[in-house]
Amino acid sequence: MTAADVIRRMAGEETGMTLVELLISLVVGVVVMLGAFALLEVTTKVVGRVTDQVGANQLGRQAIAYVEGELQSACIEAGGLQSDGTTFGPIQYGLTDPSSASLKLNSDASDLVFWSLSDATAATGTTYATTGATTTLHYLQYQSTTNTMTDTTWPVTGGTTPATFTYGAATTKTIGKINNLGTVSQNGTTPIFQYYQYTSPSYQLSTTPMSLPLTAATAANVAAVAINFQVTGSGGDSTTTQNNSQTAPYLVDDEVDFRLTPVQNASSTNVPYPCQ
Repeated sequence: MTAADVIRRMAGEETGMTLVELLISLVVGVVVMLGAFALLEVTTKVVGRVTDQVGANQLGRQAIAYVEGELQSACIEAGGLQSDGTTFGPIQYGLTDPSSASLKLNSDASDLVFWSLSDATAATGTTYATTGATTTLHYLQYQSTTNTMTDTTWPVTGGTTPATFTYGAATTKTIGKINNLGTVSQNGTTPIFQYYQYTSPSYQLSTTPMSLPLTAATAANVAAVAINFQVTGSGGDSTTTQNNSQTAPYLVDDEVDFRLTPVQNASSTNVPYPCQ
């Protein structure tokens, strides 16, 4: 048998796929591809949720750290403690807006107005911040229409008491955002800011928040501020439950107790430096 005969014989014995086998192969291939795409979609959603949760966590931590850092530089004024437990603190209500004499700045459930202080000496009585102070007025404001929190600050450039303070130009920064991503929102019906005062001469903080709205008189007695809000990453939803593609907000809940300047340091001959 010649080589040509062998080749012809081998070629004649070859058989192709039947139509049924071809259809089965196509169906199996399609199923495998659909499974791969489904797995890819699920993985993408999981990665997106995790990434968004990490982003919200980071935004929330940055936001609360900033607010706490500014509040912790405020303190109850030396000499302000009274026998009934009242104080003279940095929280303000009805303060004239330095940028507009026709507007008032109020501390309430969603806004916080206070002076932060560093390197300050203070006088006895009801005044706050005097000689040598690096004092800044803060106006923390929750914008419900845009789900953002902003901090507008004015440096105190002159004056020895709040009644005589003069201010420099305002600066506004947005809190709880990275590269314009993420939103700040209220946690249900819980106020973003709640205020507490001392209840007795023993100077124990009350466990019941002060009534809102504050007044100029009650604002002066605030000794602690509770903060409660939520920060959502760029892909998160506005609820506290997770769904298939988004993640719940990162909840922020903390309290800042104002530093208390020792009364014995509050005298015309022995002023505190700094307020502590």
